[in-house]
Amino acid sequence: MHNNFRKPSSQKVTEFLAKQGPFDLAVTVNLKKRHSIHQINNSIEQAEKSGHWLRKRLNERILKRKYRVGYERLNSICCVEKGDIEKRLHLHLALGIPTHIERSEFIGNLMKIHKKMDWAYGEVHLSPYLTNGWIEYISKEGFDSVLL
Repeated sequence: MHNNFRKPSSQKVTEFLAKQGPFDLAVTVNLKKRHSIHQINNSIEQAEKSGHWLRKRLNERILKRKYRVGYERLNSICCVEKGDIEKRLHLHLALGIPTHIERSEFIGNLMKIHKKMDWAYGEVHLSPYLTNGWIEYISKEGFDSVLL
């Protein structure tokens, strides 16, 4: 095995992730620290499962058959982060809204899916995606935090 493999720079990671766009929304979803029914603590692995679940459900609801048969998927990036102050795991997403759906309908679908999440805590935080600065911010813990 060669040691020629180098970790990509943060600029290269940002460039790669920006190519997954275009994006319209910058989203943060807080996750519970402990599951109230199953009495287990949240973990990075569980947070990753929650991120994959959220994106899958959003793809299914918005793209329907096109997603199920593998033709399309939403432009999206999801990263897992642990908060500095509360130590609460949360998801950061950059989401693209397809041209065939209104922004308000897309957000409504996102909210409905969020309510069905087992690990969701509090409200979804939405803001317009303005620049690649959001990608730099959400991937600050490195490429390991990105769910592809």
